Amino acid sequence: MIYKKIAKLTKKVFSSKTYLLMGLNRYVPETFGKLTDIAVDREGKNIYLQMRKSGEEAHLNILKYGVEYQGNTAYLTYGSIERDAYLHSALKDYTIDKRIKVDPKYIKIVQAML
Repeated sequence: MIYKKIAKLTKKVFSSKTYLLMGLNRYVPETFGKLTDIAVDREGKNIYLQMRKSGEEAHLNILKYGVEYQGNTAYLTYGSIERDAYLHSALKDYTIDKRIKVDPKYIKIVQAML
């Protein structure tokens, strides 16, 4: 009985977005800060990420995304990436391929989100 009450409360307090953010933050390097919000524009094919580090907010926008399949492997593709604030310096040493391999255990989440 107590389990059902806790489960019901959890559904009210934590949205699926909260769980997604918690999961993604496990893989975001500390130099980028914490992912605080994500929005997906399915029609425009854009992903908007909001990050926070040391009280400063920054945005990372992935524009014209898509998912490509090559055999059993899925890749997230994009047209361009826009960034602002501290992310300019945090990302300057990173080269990001136009195709990012999606781990097979996360493909269902990616497909549902996009």
